[in-house]
Amino acid sequence: MALADLFRAVGDGAAATPAGRAWKCGQCRASVPQSAALCQACRDAEVSGRQRALTRHAWASLPDRFRGAVDWPWDGVRADALRAAGRPMLMLGPPGAGKTALACAVLGAWIRRGEVLGATWDEVGVAASARYATDAQLCAAAAAHPLGQGDAPLVRAALRASLLVLDELGSDLAGRKVARDVLFARYDEGKPTVITTGQSRGDVEKYCGGGAVRRIWTQAYEVDLSKLPKMEVVR
Repeated sequence: MALADLFRAVGDGAAATPAGRAWKCGQCRASVPQSAALCQACRDAEVSGRQRALTRHAWASLPDRFRGAVDWPWDGVRADALRAAGRPMLMLGPPGAGKTALACAVLGAWIRRGEVLGATWDEVGVAASARYATDAQLCAAAAAHPLGQGDAPLVRAALRASLLVLDELGSDLAGRKVARDVLFARYDEGKPTVITTGQSRGDVEKYCGGGAVRRIWTQAYEVDLSKLPKMEVVR
């Protein structure tokens, strides 16, 4: 054997691949290119699973009955609100108008942005930090949290959320003002909040104090559900 042929046969010392060997996906056993561990479909499924694992806490913060609201057949102004997910929003209307349902659909649309194939891990992290909380939940969490140990975990999550749904602002006008403090802090940091309230502007201003109109109404995408036709899907 010539020296050049010997070098070609030895190569870099790696074991030679048996002639005719078929490479298989480690999950579904489909044929894959040489040395590939998974086929494209299984790689995509693995990435999607990791994305959903990271966003599960965001989904879990939503009320059970509204976790699927993002897939309801919204139309008109309501559908426009879903497309504007990520902007500060204000949902107005009496009880039963569908404020919470639409706000949860907006939050769901935001979370979904971190679950699409091709999303960066930074985008997944942004979606994963989204949260839903009611005014009453924030007040109760703060009241139950030991003094001298900083903010309650729910309050910290609300402050840090990339997008927060703050539901039923001012539902207890005589209660603690934790939600107001969260709202003001998020406004000062430029973080978008979706607010729902059944209170009048005057009552909210009394509840939140000075600067409420500027922080809540001035820049918000406003959806007054009391002025829209009722939808059967809202329940």
